Amino acid sequence: MLAIIDYGRGNLFSLQSALKYLGSNFKIVANAEELNSSYDKIILPGVGAFGDAIAQLKYKNFISKLNNAYERKVPILGICLGMQLFASRSFEFLTTEGFNFIPGEVKKLKLDKPYNIPNIGWRILKNKKENRILKDNFNNKMTYFVHSFGFFPENKKHILSVITIGSQNIPAIVRNNNVIGFQFHPEKSGKVGLGMLDWFLNDFS
Repeated sequence: MLAIIDYGRGNLFSLQSALKYLGSNFKIVANAEELNSSYDKIILPGVGAFGDAIAQLKYKNFISKLNNAYERKVPILGICLGMQLFASRSFEFLTTEGFNFIPGEVKKLKLDKPYNIPNIGWRILKNKKENRILKDNFNNKMTYFVHSFGFFPENKKHILSVITIGSQNIPAIVRNNNVIGFQFHPEKSGKVGLGMLDWFLNDFS
C-alpha cells in the first residue's frame, strides 16, 4: 500500500484525485506512528517554506519514521517542496537542515531577464544523457511548475532531468537510491503527470 504523508503542508486534494483515477491503493497518513512496514511506497508532498515544513515534520514525529523508511529502502517520491526536503540543507530565509537523502542544497533561483521568480507554468523536461531510469516518452514532455527555490544536488549523477530557463538549467527530477523527487506537480500536469505517477507506483523500485 502507498502512504501519502500529511503533515499539514501539502495540498492533497489534487494528488488524491490523480491517484484515485489511477486506481492506486493508498492511505493518507497523518499520524507518524501509523507509518510502518505495511506501506511499500511513500509520497512526501509539500507546498510553502522549507524551514516551516521541517518544523512541522518534527512536530508530528515524521523525521525518524522517514529516515527509517529510507534505510529500509522503501521507495519515496518527493513532490515540489517534498523533493527539496531530501536535500542536505536549504537557504530559504534561514539555513535549515534537510533529510540529506540526496546531498545538495536548496537555493533561490537566479533567472535571466525577462524571466520572473517564482517560476510558474509549463516547462519542457530534458532528460540527462546518463539517465537510464525514466521512460523515454517522458523526455521533451511538459509539466507544471510553481517554485522560487531549486534543489541543486552535489553530484550531477543524481540529476535525471532538467528544465532550461534562459541560460539556467534547473533540476526537475532527482534520484538517489530509493528516493526520487519531482520539482513539478505531476498531479497538475495532465496525462504526462498521470503517467509519471503511474510509473512511480508500478515501475519504480
